[in-house]
Amino acid sequence: KETGKVSYDYFYDSFGAETGREFCEGKEVFISYGKRSNDHLLKNYGFVEYNNGNDLYVIEDLAEKFGSVIDDPDQIELVLKSNFVENDSRIVLCVSGLLYPESAQILPALRLLALNDSQIGSFEANAISLKDFTSEISSANEKAALLLVQHIAEKEIILKDEVGVEGTSETEDLVRSFKNEKKRTLEAAIVSLK
Repeated sequence: KETGKVSYDYFYDSFGAETGREFCEGKEVFISYGKRSNDHLLKNYGFVEYNNGNDLYVIEDLAEKFGSVIDDPDQIELVLKSNFVENDSRIVLCVSGLLYPESAQILPALRLLALNDSQIGSFEANAISLKDFTSEISSANEKAALLLVQHIAEKEIILKDEVGVEGTSETEDLVRSFKNEKKRTLEAAIVSLK
């Protein structure tokens, strides 16, 4: 693997590239931006990579999202009081599903939300500590927690489909490409969570 560096010269308003070896004039040279999400590529380089396997989809405002997939307001209230959900809590998805460790902070809340009625009774009867949810409590509960993520992601697709981009300018095309790639990442994550 060859290495090099690219830099911007402010005085000449130009970019330069240095490599570890010489190239013949006219020879094609490739660069890599590294494993980057489309958010990073768009923000820093002004383009979106089609079918980017390194793309991420971040779901925020989780208290609201939980309410869209859980019918029991008491259960949501329990989770919100548990301090498992903080202002910066988020679910981070990639094409292979839930991204760890980026989503590890929210997993205890998901496990708590995924408890069924009999488990809640057992939870109360045995005085299980909220700290017990920082690791997997059962394979059935873990599957149920991931199913919640899947449902939240499916609702997210519906919400994002409602926001359209009109026009044909280059910027609007770039925004449309970005949205399409986010949707593709979200759809692949949903498939992986099943």
